[in-house]
Amino acid sequence: MTNKVMKLIAKKRHVFRKYKNNTHPACILVSKETSKAVKKARWNLEKMLARNIKTDKKSFFAYIRGKSKLKSRSGPLINKAGDIITDLKETANKFNKYFSSVFTKEDWSSTTNSTSTSSTYCQFSASDITEDIVRSKLTRLRPDKAGGADNLVPGYKCIYNMRLVTHCCFCLENH
Repeated sequence: MTNKVMKLIAKKRHVFRKYKNNTHPACILVSKETSKAVKKARWNLEKMLARNIKTDKKSFFAYIRGKSKLKSRSGPLINKAGDIITDLKETANKFNKYFSSVFTKEDWSSTTNSTSTSSTYCQFSASDITEDIVRSKLTRLRPDKAGGADNLVPGYKCIYNMRLVTHCCFCLENH
């Protein structure tokens, strides 16, 4: 909301505190003025979001997600006996047990390695990847997305596109 709208809301509250009556003419006047300003500010925000949707999708979808009536929650949990868990401590322990199993690293050293990997994995050589291919992939990166495993946001990659192209190709050739 704009500063003008915030001031009008404060003025509305001040007038109501003064008269303590919604039917007083001063309260009615300020209330109408405030509601018009809030509606206009909301309309301007939605118009701006719609106008900038091509370049700023995150803001648009965050606004839409905030308008959603449905809020995601975890449903009732069921233990191994088939009973519904109602105790908060038991629910927390159930979640902790599940998430600790998901985020615990497994020991892969004892597993056997498969000798025939050519049928399951696509193999390529460094000569298959050229600077043009890397450059085209980097130019298609969207700057409004989150960074990857390298912690570089795509906008940063787009700015330093040429340096990255030569660096990526050099790394692939020496790998």
